[in-house]
Amino acid sequence: MIIKKRILFFSILILFINACSSDDDSQSIDPLIGTWTFYKSFDNDVEVPSEFCDLKETLIVNPDGTSSFTVYTNDSGDICKILDSGIGTWVNNRNGSYLFIFEAVRSILVITFEDDTFYFEEIVGTNTYREVYIRN
Repeated sequence: MIIKKRILFFSILILFINACSSDDDSQSIDPLIGTWTFYKSFDNDVEVPSEFCDLKETLIVNPDGTSSFTVYTNDSGDICKILDSGIGTWVNNRNGSYLFIFEAVRSILVITFEDDTFYFEEIVGTNTYREVYIRN
């Protein structure tokens, strides 16, 4: 009888510890981690038409600080080929901005999250360009 009570006690204790640790883990997971696909872009708040192959563009952000991207172009008809790809690193700067390093290129992007999408904006001259990505 004592053994059954101990087993029950330790089972409840393990469930409690797992429940607490999973709550803590969910709070520490960066919202950028995951696989993202290009969704649409805007130039001065006007949506820019996307081509079929643009919608295959992916960004993969891993919890270990590594990331990768693949950009496609239309080869002919509905056939897409890889235009560019890379493997790099990322860091959350804790102020809404993220540092990405792909080869020798360093980019700091201020990212805004909305549900299962994120976007970032770049200002070039008098134009504001926004890219929107959706979580896979």
